[in-house]
Amino acid sequence: MPNQDPDKLSAGLKRRIAELCPPGIQWELVGLHGGPGVVVSLESPYIEAAARAIEHAFGRRPVFTREGGSIPIVADFADKLKADTLLLGWGQEDDNTHSPNEKILPRRLPPAH
Repeated sequence: MPNQDPDKLSAGLKRRIAELCPPGIQWELVGLHGGPGVVVSLESPYIEAAARAIEHAFGRRPVFTREGGSIPIVADFADKLKADTLLLGWGQEDDNTHSPNEKILPRRLPPAH
């Protein structure tokens, strides 16, 4: 989500866990990284170029969904470079991205000569 501060979110989560945690239970929340959210406008020329390429390759316009990711450098690209960054996800609908049984079927290439 845009306009969210990861440090404020982490602090709020810690407060809420502390409120809900039963007496005698010890817990720790360790923040490993965080980056602010970024939204790229659908009016971006780069979005349109990507949409045309996808339509050319697959025969139909893409469906735009607002999805999240955890790549903190994207916010830096937007802030410091004023660059639109596109994150295009690819896979099968039954892939379990980043799970223990993640699956993306490999395409077998012919042997090199």
